[in-house]
Amino acid sequence: MKIIKIKQILLGLFMLLSLGMWGQNVSVNEAEKVASNFLKLINPKSTFVISNAEEIKDDEGSLMYFFKVNDGFVIVANDKKAFPILAYNDNKNFATLASTNNEFQFWLSELKKQIRVLKQGISAPTLNKPAEIWNDLLLNSTKIKLISNIKGCPLSLNTETYNQKQPYNSLCPQSAQGVRAVTGCVATAMSEIMDYYNYPAKGNGQVTWNDTSTDVVGNLTFNLSDQNYNWNNMSDMDKAKISYHAGLAVNMNYGTISSGATLGNLRNALVNNFRFSSATIVPRSTNGISNWYSILKAEICNNRPVIYTGVGNVGGHAWVADGVVSFTIRFWTFNTTIDTPFAYMNWGWGGAFNGYYYLDNIVANNVYNFNTNQSIVKIVK
Repeated sequence: MKIIKIKQILLGLFMLLSLGMWGQNVSVNEAEKVASNFLKLINPKSTFVISNAEEIKDDEGSLMYFFKVNDGFVIVANDKKAFPILAYNDNKNFATLASTNNEFQFWLSELKKQIRVLKQGISAPTLNKPAEIWNDLLLNSTKIKLISNIKGCPLSLNTETYNQKQPYNSLCPQSAQGVRAVTGCVATAMSEIMDYYNYPAKGNGQVTWNDTSTDVVGNLTFNLSDQNYNWNNMSDMDKAKISYHAGLAVNMNYGTISSGATLGNLRNALVNNFRFSSATIVPRSTNGISNWYSILKAEICNNRPVIYTGVGNVGGHAWVADGVVSFTIRFWTFNTTIDTPFAYMNWGWGGAFNGYYYLDNIVANNVYNFNTNQSIVKIVK
């Protein structure tokens, strides 16, 4: 009997230890409360209506919660070892999770991998004292002080919200079935940058487009030096024109579902064909989060939006980052502070899901490193 009792005690201890090491789930009510308290911290004078809770899952279960907030959204982690708020925008750009926004879906897939690793106990969290942070955001929001670390820096440079489909792709080549190719994320990000600067007045050089690899094939030699751009009064057709020219300049691999180009071609086209002084690729993998955030902040605080890129399981993605915000949150009940770096992402899909996204790794060590396949292109006019 004693042996059986000892085995039962050991089994119970093992289960308790396992629960402590593995994921700590968050109920939908807890997630909503955390979202509400966080939004009140960053904007105490506003009124928020939170609705339309959706779970973001993988094959093994729930990983995050997606809430509609006014006309915006908040994404909350479903694990109390992760930083609670993974993305937010409290005033615009709501869309459904079924969106074909490939760039947003890429970022979401990377978050899902990290939280799954955290739930499985494979890696430790990067967050210090996560249980206390969650508890204070749930119960003691009046004892939390939030200090903005951005002074004299725009929260967003308000780059234009282009799209990859109609009317922006109306000049792109067609498939044999007459279906128009999408512009491609690289061309869309470049177009938003050029529109922001109202530059260049005209293109430069001759480009050759040759594509035989997808459902949209063809070849063309095109003289960009003959092309002028109407930045002061941009119609949809003018935006389609610059999107098409950007695609030709990077030798876009056009497709009716997705179109792609290399990062090197993007950099070269900005300098050689669109007259920018420089376009410098900076990989995230060589920078810790503090340095990475400082690089982004330096560009955006000097009114220079960047092109942000990432490579996932099904190819590369590019979009514009045009804002930064960082908070130091002091939790008085256990006397600690944490820094929370966010960047404002313009995904290039008509504003859908544009907002502030948490930049830091959720998990520690190299089991799954969020920053490995990310870069930015720093652009100087």
